[in-house]
Order: sequence, then structure tokens, then C-alpha cells
Amino acid sequence: MINRLEEYCGLWNLAINLRKSKTVIFRKGGRIRDIKLTYMKQNIEIANEYNYLGVIFTPKLVFEKQINRKVTQAKLGLNTIWKRFIQKEEIELEAKMPIFRSVVRTIVSYAVVGHEEI
Repeated sequence: MINRLEEYCGLWNLAINLRKSKTVIFRKGGRIRDIKLTYMKQNIEIANEYNYLGVIFTPKLVFEKQINRKVTQAKLGLNTIWKRFIQKEEIELEAKMPIFRSVVRTIVSYAVVGHEEI
């Protein structure tokens, strides 16, 4: 697969920045064999996790770190609106719930494909 990428980039005169590129080897468990991946005769770093577009990928494709991060971000989002909006008694609950849902839902459901109503 890396050979194809190298050919494609050569054909279209594209460059890969290996300082910003890493690989994650997905597996069910166990240790990684001594694998060396190269592109244009340069080693590609093998990482234990990689953050791609805000989503954390790990070798076992367990999203526990991702979920914990999103929960923390949702809490921070709530804290930003809590004193100014949610805590105020003069604002009715019916007005608070859509704001609450929009803040939490947008953070928690980021990168979730086909999620059901939260």
C-alpha cells in the first residue's frame, strides 16, 4: 500500500511530510513485531495512538480515550454556559434544554456516523 502511495505521489508530483505522518498498526492484541515501514527510503514512525481530525485512534481500535476526552470537553462546554444561562431561575426549563442539548450533543457526537437521537 505504501508503494502505491509512493507511485501516486510521484505521478502527480506530490510530497508527503514524514515529520507529520505516523502509522498505527491495528491489531487484536499482543506485541508489535519488529516492523519497519518506509516511504522514499525514510522510516515512518509507528505510534501507539494517533489523533486524526480530532479522533484518537489506538492499535486495538478501542475508543475509551476518545470518549473520555469528549466527556471532558462536554463538561467544559457546559461550564461555559452554566452561570450565564442554565443556573438562572428566571429562564424556563423549556428554553434551557435545547441549549443544553446543542452544547453537549455537538461535542459528544462529533465524528459519530449514524448516531441515534441522544
